[in-house]
Parts: sequence; structure tokens; C-alpha cells
Amino acid sequence: MNAETPRPRRIEWSGPENWTVWADEDGCHIRAAGGSALEQCDVERLFALWTQAKESHGRGHVPAPRPPTREQMREETRRRGDAYTAKRVVRAVMNELDPTDTPPF
Repeated sequence: MNAETPRPRRIEWSGPENWTVWADEDGCHIRAAGGSALEQCDVERLFALWTQAKESHGRGHVPAPRPPTREQMREETRRRGDAYTAKRVVRAVMNELDPTDTPPF
């Protein structure tokens, strides 16, 4: 590249959801779709915070609900089946004792 070739002042990349990442003489920066921006030092702090949060979540230190495991889903299905069977037994016994009365369930 010779001295006459102009150099770009900055380079931009389009990110998801209309976010923009650009690099200039001060480093790499991020701009949100709404126009607010973070400079490189703030982006690095944000990424460090995100990494810590992700690690905490991965270790189970975040008291957020987690999806049930396969075993928990199987147990819930068995429990519902048992409850339905118990209702059918009660209904059958009630019909034998007093066939004119129908139970409320």
C-alpha cells in the first residue's frame, strides 16, 4: 500500500438485531439498535460480567427454575396415572354402594 491510498477511518460489521460492531483507532466498540454504544473498555467489562454470570448459572448457583429432567417427567406421568386410577376406584366403589349418586368428579 503506497502513501496515496486512503485508509478507512473505521470498519463496521452488522450484527444480529441491528447491532453494530466497529473498530477504529480506539479499539472495538458496540452500538445497539437504539443508538447507545459501548467503547472497548466497557465491552470488555460487559463480557467479563457475562462470563461470570454464565459460569454461575452453569454451576447451579442461580436460583432460577430449570426444566425438568427426563426422570422427573416420567415420575410426573406415573403420578398422574396413579391419581387417575385412584379416582376411578373411588367412583367404582361409590357406584357399588349407591348407584343413584354420581360422584362430583
